[in-house]
Amino acid sequence: MIGDNPHSDIAGGNNYKSPYGSKWDTILVRTGVWSDPQGEPAHKPTRIKDTIWDAVTWALQREGWAGDEGNKLQAPTKERKADGSHLVWNPAALDEMVEEKE
Repeated sequence: MIGDNPHSDIAGGNNYKSPYGSKWDTILVRTGVWSDPQGEPAHKPTRIKDTIWDAVTWALQREGWAGDEGNKLQAPTKERKADGSHLVWNPAALDEMVEEKE
């Protein structure tokens, strides 16, 4: 579970009981509700990361995903095309660009 709110996201992830017996890790990100100056989060996450991208990268690497032929994960990119649409890197496909209209 990735979230920015210790009281809802992290508490929920820490307390989740999977019907399959799997344990969830929780990752608190510094991009929203919680930030370091507030002190220790009320509910302790497995990890604290700066961004959602850092959290997802950590989770993928923890699960053993190293990319095809040792390629490193790349941050999402966006570039505008002449027709006003964007090419967006799709992290679900990990190697595919998809078109997105505004």
